[in-house]
Amino acid sequence: KDLHYGEVLYYFYQEDYLTAITKLLASRQLGRTPNHEIDSELLLGGMDISYGLHKEAGRIFKRLLDGNAEQRIRNRAWYYLGKISYQRGYLDQAEDYLRRMSGVLGNEMRGDRQLLLAQVLMAKRRYSEATAVLQAWEGPANWKPYAQFNLGLALIRSGQRDQGMHILEQVGSMAAQNREQDALKDRANLVLGYTLIKDGKPSRARAHLKHVRLHGPYSNMALLGTGWANAELKTYQQALVVWSELQERDVI
Repeated sequence: KDLHYGEVLYYFYQEDYLTAITKLLASRQLGRTPNHEIDSELLLGGMDISYGLHKEAGRIFKRLLDGNAEQRIRNRAWYYLGKISYQRGYLDQAEDYLRRMSGVLGNEMRGDRQLLLAQVLMAKRRYSEATAVLQAWEGPANWKPYAQFNLGLALIRSGQRDQGMHILEQVGSMAAQNREQDALKDRANLVLGYTLIKDGKPSRARAHLKHVRLHGPYSNMALLGTGWANAELKTYQQALVVWSELQERDVI
């Protein structure tokens, strides 16, 4: 309803958060977003989280909860407070906030809540509960691989190794739709590789580690693991080739 708020959303959906925050603060100060006061608070708090401004974001969400905001806004505020608490390591608080969400949740919010709650439960080593949450997961189709990845981890850590490995294999062989899913595939294959090395199965481990891209967030760990697998197989020359490549990379 307010053109200036639409402009803020334009930058927000392009993930240009700095420009979006700047324009939002200016528009609010000049009184240009009267029809979107509560939504703009919510948006500002979410963008603050992306910059690690947890205290500022927390103040915004608590202010929304102290007011008379509708249930949709309150649920999102509880979700963001849970996310902040999880990122800061306050796991009990994070679980409490997420469980306060109630009423009818949209498809996306329901999926986000279940995924974050499962991550909180895994961080608390309550793997069986996390497994139950993820097995009942419902949300947007593009988020399903993330739920599956976490389900695979939860199953492995709860002792259901074969089931967990099978799910991670599906994630590691999926057709990625974007760079994030490419990274998720890499991470799934990395987990499979390292798990199989610990199980004394270096040949299978090496096959999974070879599927990790040479240039990505998990490439260095994959090279290290591939070297270990080759050493276990006594193919020392191949181990040296891999480790020599790793040695030439940036230490950071």
